[in-house]
Amino acid sequence: MATFICPLLRSPTTTKGRIGKTESQDWWQGLLIAAVELTMNPDSIVLIIDDYQAPECDPDADIFFYELSWALGVTENKIVIASNVSEGIDQINAIFKLARDPDPDTILHDIVLISSLLDWPRVWWQTRKEVAVRRRISFGFPNFKEALTELTPSFVFSIFKMIRNQNWSMRKPARRRYFRTL
Repeated sequence: MATFICPLLRSPTTTKGRIGKTESQDWWQGLLIAAVELTMNPDSIVLIIDDYQAPECDPDADIFFYELSWALGVTENKIVIASNVSEGIDQINAIFKLARDPDPDTILHDIVLISSLLDWPRVWWQTRKEVAVRRRISFGFPNFKEALTELTPSFVFSIFKMIRNQNWSMRKPARRRYFRTL
């Protein structure tokens, strides 16, 4: 059974807000983790699902492919690019669709999700009920302008999930009514 190693990383092309060397940034550290995971699991593949392209820049998927193959020495046949979504939630849904294909009820592949420290709570929340998932955190300098956009959804997303849970919203008044009768 092959393992899908999936870097869910922020764009390396947004230069405003990024500081330090390329090797010390969170996206590059995530690719380094992917390369190390690949050496530990030789039958794995690195699955890049990202279609973001900043104006006048190369697509992120191409940059990730170049850095993995040239800078980190990953062979090109071990990298698969499926550039159809760019948002984190959609990326995770696409990964699980590929991992379960053709049977939607059975996961055929183990999954390693690599995300930045700031994005990790959202990734954990979305995949908390999945068994065949390992989550890795890339430590490095984030794009500080995007840090706010990473932190806010992490907490707001979990609140919206709780609100959408109808059982939770129905249990609260029922519990209050129960204690009034005592």
